[in-house]
Parts: sequence; C-alpha cells; structure tokens
Amino acid sequence: MEVVSGDFVFLEAEDPVWQIALKADFRLLEQQTKEDDKEAAKALVDDYYAPILVADDAFLKEFETYVLENQLSIDLESFKNGTGIVANGFADFSPKMKLTAEEIIGEQVNLANYQKEAVGQMVFSGYYEPDTDDYPTLHVGFGLGAPNLMISEKGMANLGLKPRAFKTEIYVEPEAEPESKKMVKRWVSQKESALKPSQREIMLPWVLINSEWLENAQDEIRTIKIVMYAVSLLMVILGLVNFFNTIMMTIISRKRELAILESIGMTRKQLRRLLIIEGVYYSLIVGGLLSKVGVLSLKMVYKVLKSQIGYATYQFPAMPFVLILFLLIGFCVIIPLLSYKKVTEESIVERLQNHNE
Repeated sequence: MEVVSGDFVFLEAEDPVWQIALKADFRLLEQQTKEDDKEAAKALVDDYYAPILVADDAFLKEFETYVLENQLSIDLESFKNGTGIVANGFADFSPKMKLTAEEIIGEQVNLANYQKEAVGQMVFSGYYEPDTDDYPTLHVGFGLGAPNLMISEKGMANLGLKPRAFKTEIYVEPEAEPESKKMVKRWVSQKESALKPSQREIMLPWVLINSEWLENAQDEIRTIKIVMYAVSLLMVILGLVNFFNTIMMTIISRKRELAILESIGMTRKQLRRLLIIEGVYYSLIVGGLLSKVGVLSLKMVYKVLKSQIGYATYQFPAMPFVLILFLLIGFCVIIPLLSYKKVTEESIVERLQNHNE
C-alpha cells in the first residue's frame, strides 16, 4: 500500500516565486481578452491555493539520490531539514523561465491554511519536474491553479498542519484481487450510505480499480494495436519493395563487374558467397540502426501515448525484434542471390557485349 498525504494551503500570488508559474499556466494574465476570462483569472489569483504533499523519509532518500545524480537545481538542505518546499511544475516553463526559476531559489514564500490563516513562511527550494521516466514524484491530480507543493514531514510539523490521506494505492496479488475488490466496494457503499445525497459528489471517495478500467478499455487498446500493426506492416512492405528494387538495380549495374570476375576465374559459387557476405554486412548495419534509432523512436512514441493514455506501459518487444533481425538477414541474402540468378541467365560473353553496346 502506498499513501500520498498532505493538506491544502493558500499562497500569495504576488510572491516572486509564483509569478513564473502564473505566466506558464495562464499565459500572462494581461493577454486575457474576454471579460469572463479576466474575471476567472482574477478569481484564481485571489484564491491561489495548492495541495502540499508530504515527502516521507523513503521518498526523501530517493529524491536526494535522483537530484544529485542528475545535478538538478534543488536546495536539498532546506527541503530535508523542514524549512523549504519544492514546487512540482517545471514542464511548461520556457528555457528563460527555467533560468529565472533557478535564480529565485532561497526566496521566502508565505503560506496560509484552508481558513486563510497564516501558518508561516518557508524557503523556496526549487521547481521540479524532469522529463525522464524514472524520476521520483509525489502527485495528485487536483487540477488547481497553483502547482503541487512537496514538503518533508519535519516541514509539515513546523507549519502545524495535520496531513490527510489524498490518495491510497493498494497492490494485491492476482488471486487476492476478487476479494479485495469486494472489500473496497463494500467500504465505499458504507461511506455513501452515511452521506446525504447533496454531500456525496464532494465527500465520497473516488475509487479506480485498474483491472476493471483495463477491461473496459479493451476495445480502445485493440483499436490502437490494429492501427499500429497496420502501419508497421505497411512500412515493412514499402521497405522490402524499395530494398528489392535497389538490390536489383545494383546487381544490374554491376553486371559487367561480375562478368569480369567470372571471366578471370572466379566461380559462381564464390560470387554467390561474396553476395551473401555483402548481404549479411548490409543487414548488420541496418540491424544496428534499428536497435538504436528504432528503439529511441519507440520510446518517443511511448511517451506520446503515455501522455494521452494513462494505462500505457513500455515493454521492449524482444521476440519480435529478434524475429525481424533474422528476417532481415534472410531478405538481405536471398534477394541478392535471386537477382544474381536472373542476371546470369545470359552467358559471360553476352553480358560483356550487352554492356559495351
């Protein structure tokens, strides 16, 4: 079981630390044209509040290791000792904004509780949201105007705030899942019966069961697979046609060269061996490019899918990759041999004469 806990705090939008986040999130309030937009933007600034999530000791160790390894601009000392906070909202910043965000590390930020009563000041320890897949993060998608904040357990105690559970993730073994789902649904039903109908939308816990979500999303997953397989098959066919055409033209253009090699004593068996070696070299070069450029492209596609489809996972297609490599080697060997067989239907003299003509 993993629990993300914290509280809500009001921020002063005028603090220099939040000006960058405001520009990134609201695209400069001065550019709002409609009156409704201006009023909505003003309301967000007047009630600029955010979730503040508690980083326990295990997360702090993982976070510190990642920050040091990647040389991120984070004031770890203030964050760890409970005097600083980290804001999770760096992805939408322009390069200039990111430089400014590094310059304001150490600024003071004012915090108030949910009743808008001041609870104290904290040091700003930095913005944080790297692009890699393995970074540690605390996140709950509240969709509020201000970025999520992270604070240590010491910092939470220093502010006098009492954390509540925002998100609980429960992992169970497959054989225990049916009974676990029954228990969770029974608990939600009890909570629902204890609330008035008008309170349920706000106060009733929201439960997401991944296995049921995936089951409901099977049609979508199946459609994505069919589209991707169709695109892949089309690309393979186009590649093979192009490769066959290129090899045929290469063999035809080398007709005289091969005829000369035969005329000076090279046997057809030796020529076929030469073409096989060339084909293997060609396939190894293409295989090397496939294993580097292809895998990088696959990861980029995965990132795009992950941003659109939350349940997407990355798994390297080891068996299809090995199968493609063997097929590639086979095609690179068989197609040149077939092309050579077509060319050698004429005698050496005829090939040399036709070329001279």
